[in-house]
Amino acid sequence: MSQLSPGFKKGWSVINKKRCSLHPFERLPTNYQLFSWLSPKEEHQVDCVRAEDAYTARSTEEHIPGQTREWNEELQAVRELPCTNLHERLLRDRAFFKVHSDFVAAATRGAMLVVDGGVLAINPGDEPRSQMFIWSNIFFSLGFDVRDHYGDYGGDAAAFAAPLLDLRGVQLYNSADIKGLHTLGTVIIDYKGFRITAQSIIPGILEREQEQSVVYGSIDFGKTIVTTPDYDELLDKVAKATKQQVHLAKNKDGEVKKLYTSVETKGIQGNDKRNYVLDLLRTMPPDVNFLSDLSEEDLGLFSQEARGMQFPRSHTHKLAVHRGELVDAFCESRYLTYWKLAMKSTTETKKEIEGKGSNQFTILINIPVLIDLFILYT
Repeated sequence: MSQLSPGFKKGWSVINKKRCSLHPFERLPTNYQLFSWLSPKEEHQVDCVRAEDAYTARSTEEHIPGQTREWNEELQAVRELPCTNLHERLLRDRAFFKVHSDFVAAATRGAMLVVDGGVLAINPGDEPRSQMFIWSNIFFSLGFDVRDHYGDYGGDAAAFAAPLLDLRGVQLYNSADIKGLHTLGTVIIDYKGFRITAQSIIPGILEREQEQSVVYGSIDFGKTIVTTPDYDELLDKVAKATKQQVHLAKNKDGEVKKLYTSVETKGIQGNDKRNYVLDLLRTMPPDVNFLSDLSEEDLGLFSQEARGMQFPRSHTHKLAVHRGELVDAFCESRYLTYWKLAMKSTTETKKEIEGKGSNQFTILINIPVLIDLFILYT
């Protein structure tokens, strides 16, 4: 690859140089669990007590004898461990990896039982597509558009893609690592053609109505928006760390609210007094290259090169978003452009000073120019 591509050769050397400078614990590969669905066919046998499996105390890897593991408390407690130095960070990451691996294993087994019919639904009277399940203190839902929430975005195709986007949002918020702001343990399992979302349960969320639980965001697609100072302070730090644009939104009453996330993102305070954030599927900016029903004015923003490549293209859903790596690369390129222009302006100013003698006022005149460049390119 290095012989074929000079760009790959240059990037490969940079990656190796950065990797060699890391701590040995960060360079060692980690054995992640792999789950294979390839298994021999077995003859089905009727088991009349199979659905009672979730309520029996079993000594398996996800069941402690006599009790069920409290996954949400374990995940959040590990997140709250101190990380002021390298040793504490290693201990916290090691503990989180162990708890998260156990959670993934339990969620995978629970998802298989849900699809195979081994878990009773908490709403058995609804149609199978809209049924929800709780097993081993894990909440399971299926990737279908049952209440027409994604009718304008692609229906079932959008509902199938939304859990993965939500998981990427959870990963982005976890990478920001803001103290006091918590995310749910989230696992996406594809099994026998079904996409199952497994999440840890917020303490007290099942005992209250959704209107009483949400203290930030909107539950009616932006008609009513609520905010709280506690969440504003926390989400402001997240917005700066993840490079999200703070914006204003107006609800149905005409009241303007300041939002640090998309309007679909919700903030809930659990009974454990922790601040949780969920529904993070619109954390990343949308990819307009896959929105074919744009106006003529918007289509004029596409370059001739993009139109020659048949953009914008129609897609099965309208939830296509950019990856986080692209946003980071874009911001880094803008910073580099700013510093190049700043160095160029400084060099020109220095030459001008040398040509006019010791006139110190020229530097002061060019400082506002540098500030304007910084605002323009960031």
